[in-house]
Amino acid sequence: MPINKPWMDCRGIGARDLPGTVGVYELGDADGQVIYIGYAGGRSLTGLRGAIGAHSTSDEPNSVIQRRLKSVRYEVTTSYLTRHLELLSRFNEDHNALPDGNVASGEPHLPLARFHWK
Repeated sequence: MPINKPWMDCRGIGARDLPGTVGVYELGDADGQVIYIGYAGGRSLTGLRGAIGAHSTSDEPNSVIQRRLKSVRYEVTTSYLTRHLELLSRFNEDHNALPDGNVASGEPHLPLARFHWK
């Protein structure tokens, strides 16, 4: 199941609006389409706050995220690696591809399971 939270406009998010804990997140474009699925793990500086905040800077190396980032939604979970893989697998199942930002990132990921969702 995708993250079941409303999208938050990136322009209105301050550091205090995001938790400094581990979890997963989805970045979206102006049309509410997921462009990147990421996670903030135990080595992420300031958790979700830092991971999501890093995408909003001019130093963002991912051209898809630079061009299309408009919104974000997140989920706090200590099972962030499992949940990240679940979100990627579900997206892949629904769209027969990973989100554009994940593809452009070149980040390695585990082989995705093919689930039959109900």
